[in-house]
Amino acid sequence: MLERFQGRSFETYRMPKKPIPEGYKFYSLCCAQTGLVYMTIPYGRTSYKETIRDMVLALVDSLPDHKKRLYVVAIDNFFTYQQTVNSLTERHIGVVGTARKTKNWPPAVLKSITHTTFNTIDWMVDSSKQSYIIQRWVDNKNVLVVSNVHSPHDTVVKARKKPRKTQTNAKNIKLDWGKDHVKDIRIPRTIDDYNHWMLGCDLADQLIAYYRPSLRCRRTWLPLWLFVLNIMETNSFVICKALGNMQTHKDFVLDWIDALCQRSVELRAKPPTEKPIVDKSRKRKKQRMSSKKPTLPLGRLDDSRTHIPATQVGVRSCQMCTYNRAVYRLENPDSNDSEIPGVNRTSQWCETCCANLCRINGSAHFTDWHTAQP
Repeated sequence: MLERFQGRSFETYRMPKKPIPEGYKFYSLCCAQTGLVYMTIPYGRTSYKETIRDMVLALVDSLPDHKKRLYVVAIDNFFTYQQTVNSLTERHIGVVGTARKTKNWPPAVLKSITHTTFNTIDWMVDSSKQSYIIQRWVDNKNVLVVSNVHSPHDTVVKARKKPRKTQTNAKNIKLDWGKDHVKDIRIPRTIDDYNHWMLGCDLADQLIAYYRPSLRCRRTWLPLWLFVLNIMETNSFVICKALGNMQTHKDFVLDWIDALCQRSVELRAKPPTEKPIVDKSRKRKKQRMSSKKPTLPLGRLDDSRTHIPATQVGVRSCQMCTYNRAVYRLENPDSNDSEIPGVNRTSQWCETCCANLCRINGSAHFTDWHTAQP
C-alpha cells in the first residue's frame, strides 16, 4: 500500500505503474473478503533493513490466534521466495501465490521446460523440504504458481473472455475461442483461488480512495498520520458493516467525523480541576540565608501569636539547620566539607512563621527557632 507524498524525503518510493506513483510504502495484511487491515508496517528506503521474509513473518504473527486457526495467505511474486514459503509452512500457514524466476529457483527441471502450448500445466514438488508444489501454467505467458494447500491435479472450469491478440498467443486464441467472445476453459484451482484471494490490499485501497483527505502536505510526518487515520476509518466501517449497520459508506464517514469532532469539543471544554484555596497573605517567598551575616527573622519571637507545628505537602530545607550551617562556616573558615553540619529536608513546619523546622532531635529546632536570641 502507498500513501501519496511528493515532497523531499529519503524514505519515499517511486512506482509509476501504481495508482499512487510516489509516496510512502507500507507492507499490509488484509482480509480478502472484507478489506479489513489486520496489520501494516511502514517500510522506508533507509530506515529499515529487514528482509522480505522477516516482514512477511511479522505480518503473519499479527493474525488473531494464528497458532490454532488455519490461515491461507495469498502473496504476489514480490514476496514469494523459497525461504518465505518454507518459513510459513513451518508455522502451519497456508500459502498460494505467483512467483518469479531467481537464481537456482525454480529447480532446473522446471526451468528446462520450454514449450508454449496454451493451457498446459507442468508441476513438481519442491525438492528442499517436500512441503509445497510449483506449477508452470501456460496462459498468454508463462505463469509460475506456488502453493502448499492445493493438489497439482485440481482444476476448475471458468468462463474467460477472449484476450487481446499478440504475436505469441494469436494461434492459441484462434484454436480455443474461434469467433466466441466468452468460453468455458478449465484452469488450475491454484490460479482461480489466487485470483479470488489476492484482493485484500486492493479492496482496502479502494475503500480508502473513496473518501481520502485531499491535503497538500509539506511535513513528512503528516502523510503517515493521514494513512493511520484512513486505516482507522476503513476498519471501523468494515466492522460496523459486519455487525449489521446498513449505512452507506458516505453516511458512515460523516457520522465518524462528527463523532471525532464532538469528542474533541468535549476534551477542549473539560472544566478545570478544583484547586485548594490558598491564603495569599500567608504565601511565603523563598528565604535565603546570607553567608556573611546570617540572621534570623524577628517575627519568630512574637509571643502575641500562637506558633503551631504542622505538616505541609512536599519537603524543604530546615531553616534552623541552614542558620547553624552558615554560622559554623563563618566561625570556622578553614573547616573541611565533612566537618560542616548538613541541612535536613523536612515537611514539618511552623504554620505561623511559615518556616520548615526538622524534628530529628525531638522538637529542638522548633524550640530553638522560637527562643534563640539574635
